[in-house]
Amino acid sequence: MRCVPVKRKRLRSSAPVRSEADAYLAMIGGKAALFAVACELGALVAGATPERTRAYARLGRTSGMAFQMENHVQSDPQSRTWALPGIASLATARAYLADGDAAASAAGIDASGRVRAFFARAIRPPHEYVLSTGGCSGAAHRRAFVAWPLIAILFAGLVVRILLLPSLGFHNDVSAFEAWTLTLKDNPPWQFYAKTSFADYPPGYFIVLWGIAGIYSTLAHCT
Repeated sequence: MRCVPVKRKRLRSSAPVRSEADAYLAMIGGKAALFAVACELGALVAGATPERTRAYARLGRTSGMAFQMENHVQSDPQSRTWALPGIASLATARAYLADGDAAASAAGIDASGRVRAFFARAIRPPHEYVLSTGGCSGAAHRRAFVAWPLIAILFAGLVVRILLLPSLGFHNDVSAFEAWTLTLKDNPPWQFYAKTSFADYPPGYFIVLWGIAGIYSTLAHCT
């Protein structure tokens, strides 16, 4: 049998090879889609027209791109396992904000500027960023910025509840809470609905009451 030599051909992928910058923009674009969806849903709920809804979605996407890029540029390089491409800069982030601003103005949306102002707060010059954050990274500063108001709100809620302790409250609700707590004293939460005749609260609340029932049971044994 005679062997016929076959010339090998190099197989090439039909898919274009993505550059480092393209891959990076695709990555932050996927996250920015959440911003776009949030703005789009808000516009739909407000009864905006399809054209204005799409404009809000574009505003959310460009603002989300700027937010993600700023977060990466201002973060500590040692906290990343990958290097930023040359396209990632505060100037590019501000360009995305400018694009969203121009699109919003052309479409006649966000006349008060509140949506754009909310997103623009994250984009600041490097020296101002370092001074205002005490040298912290962007992500760390935003976590602190969100954490302190939340802590203050929770603390204020605790103070109000302590001040209202002497109040008897709404009798029917208080009676239901007491009955549910006593039921949970003798039964775990996964058996609660089978042991009670009425419960119109979600399961998470009864986990809290289960903890209160445990404290009540412990104090009752001590006395």
